[in-house]
Amino acid sequence: MAPAPKTTACASCHQDDFDRTTDPPHAAASFSLDCLQCHSTSTWSGGRFDHPASFALSGGHAGRRCSECHGTSGVFTG
Repeated sequence: MAPAPKTTACASCHQDDFDRTTDPPHAAASFSLDCLQCHSTSTWSGGRFDHPASFALSGGHAGRRCSECHGTSGVFTG
């Protein structure tokens, strides 16, 4: 059986990368499959995620790794 044809969607080629990513855990945190929301087409490194305005990352919250507050699940741990 022939593999499914590829589309222009990032996940068409990069679904395995998305599923394996652990910092932050993209699949567990239900990140969008629209990779361009955080990444560019030239590199995955330096991805940008804009934290929701409902909890701005300022003061002591600025500069922390996602896992410090969201653990390994990607969900805020309190």
